[in-house]
Amino acid sequence: MKTAFCHGERIELEGTQITETMCCVYHERSLNMENDLKEELSRRRRAAWAAFGPLGEATDQLTDHELRAHLFDSTVLPAFCYAAETWSDTATTLKSVCTVHRALERCLLRYNRCTQLQA
Repeated sequence: MKTAFCHGERIELEGTQITETMCCVYHERSLNMENDLKEELSRRRRAAWAAFGPLGEATDQLTDHELRAHLFDSTVLPAFCYAAETWSDTATTLKSVCTVHRALERCLLRYNRCTQLQA
C-alpha cells in the first residue's frame, strides 16, 4: 500500500523490493487504502460466528434466557465489535452491524421471524 507521499514505482528496503498490496491485516484489523469497511465487517462477522460456534451446544441445554444473553454479551459481542470505535459511522455500516447482531441473537435465543411475530 502506498500513500500519495510515496514517489516512484518501486519501494526498496535494504536493497530488496517490497511487493505492493492493496490491503493488509494489522493488529487484527483489515486495512486498505480506500478505507472500505466491507472486508473488515466480513472478518468481524466470521469472528463472531466462530465465537458463537462452541456456545451453540452449551446454550441448547440452558433454559435461562438471561444466562444465554450474558454468554452472548461476554463472548460473541467482543469478537464482533473489536475495534468498532474506529469504523466510520455510515448507514451502510450500521445496517450491516445490525443485521449480523440480529442474526446472532436469533440463533442464540432460537427465534425465527415466525416465532418473533407470535410473541
